[in-house]
Amino acid sequence: MGPRHTLALVEAREYDLASLLARVARGDADALAMLYDQTVPAVHGIVLRILGDSAAAEEVTADVFVQVWQRAGGYDPGRGPALPWLMLLARSRALDRWRSGAATRARTEPMEAAMAQPTHEPGPLVCAEIAQRRRLVIRAIAALPYDQRHALELAYYRGLSHAEIAEVIREPLGTVKTRIRTAMIRLRSVLAPELGSVR
Repeated sequence: MGPRHTLALVEAREYDLASLLARVARGDADALAMLYDQTVPAVHGIVLRILGDSAAAEEVTADVFVQVWQRAGGYDPGRGPALPWLMLLARSRALDRWRSGAATRARTEPMEAAMAQPTHEPGPLVCAEIAQRRRLVIRAIAALPYDQRHALELAYYRGLSHAEIAEVIREPLGTVKTRIRTAMIRLRSVLAPELGSVR
């Protein structure tokens, strides 16, 4: 698959997601369902990576799509692609949950309370698809140069700001921003054709 074809696929997917968000903003529930189907593995993956708890990740993932339903009108295609906007929303919700300590409290509830809760676990096919996508993302991140991978992990999995990362790794702020931007571009180019083929 040539670079032009890959770029066309990425642009088509972004246009599709942006179009779905525009429809969601107009109150189109079918568009929300389609957006969910296309993006829930990625959203659930980042939330689970941050929280490390399957039940909490399921709850936060559901919250993310409720927030999308409520805030889709705030998405501006001129400020960037749809998927990073959605992932930033997911990351923000997951970090809020992690900081609140709700995930820890949920893990230490009495057994009776936990058993009374309905299960929202996905079926085996969905779990297999999520696992496959997660492996692809992990492999792509592992293939990044160390400096890019380290900056990306500090930003997305530790929740550090660019300025905080610059302090941690003792590099200029501009260098940190460049590393993260370069890493995201590289991941997008590698993962777009791969994730597009996993259905």
